[in-house]
Amino acid sequence: MHDDIAIGNPVNELELIFVPLMESRLPVRELLLETIKLEKEIRDENLKNKVIALTMVMANRLVEAELLEKIWEEVKMLKILKYAEDKGKEQGIQIGIEKGFEIGRLDEKRHLIERLLIKKFGPLPKDTQSKIQNMDDVVLDILSLEILDFQTKDDLFRFVDKMAP
Repeated sequence: MHDDIAIGNPVNELELIFVPLMESRLPVRELLLETIKLEKEIRDENLKNKVIALTMVMANRLVEAELLEKIWEEVKMLKILKYAEDKGKEQGIQIGIEKGFEIGRLDEKRHLIERLLIKKFGPLPKDTQSKIQNMDDVVLDILSLEILDFQTKDDLFRFVDKMAP
């Protein structure tokens, strides 16, 4: 494996990450240090950072904290922190986008239901509007179906009072 890394050949990332778990003539501590040393030679910067970070995660259960700290000090110059930070930001952005779409969809659903109710019954009391604004997605779906069955504002008020959080 060392020769493959030295000449820039592709490496089996999983095999490299799990080296510290394999049986060896070396103690786990030394095997981990050798593995990190080998990984530092990977030419592809992104791959190197990913493999070292994953090896550190695996090693967390195998060695004492002070050795991990020592290794971390040695490898953090390899932009592992930047890699982890970038990945965290990517995930955060994705979660934020998904949450934003969900909130937007829910707000649009509330707005549509309110417009339908105003069209059917005229202006709604503030407390009814407030209760509708606090309804979750499932209750809003039920309300959207019930609108067709409401004959009076009182039917709406009973539903809202019963279903409001």
